Amino acid sequence: MGGLSKRVLKGYAGRVLAVHYALNTSFRETYNELLNYFSKESSWLMTLRAKRGLCNTSKPGAFTKDYVYLKGYIDVKNFIQNASCLHLLHYGKINIKQINTIMNIPSLNDPSKIFLKLHQESYYFNKTYR
Repeated sequence: MGGLSKRVLKGYAGRVLAVHYALNTSFRETYNELLNYFSKESSWLMTLRAKRGLCNTSKPGAFTKDYVYLKGYIDVKNFIQNASCLHLLHYGKINIKQINTIMNIPSLNDPSKIFLKLHQESYYFNKTYR
């Protein structure tokens, strides 16, 4: 997956797997399921992370941020490989699915020009006042 090593990717995948199990099972059941793939310590930490913030960890439920982050990473990575409009992501926090909408707004300034201007102003400021 690009810049991620196999070890790091395995950790992220484990967290997503923990979220998957935790959404439908208890802490103990999630932990036991993860033991099929990971060490006791890793399974415990991933289960703890997936169940954090829940009042009753014996019930199904999970903190899903790890899943959302990995999905976003994969979506952006695929977008970068398959698209020539990467600069459109510089408009701000937008979903990749919103790119077509962004492209159809004629009054928006090209974000690459905005970043270039900001970079030039920052360079001038640092050179003048330091």
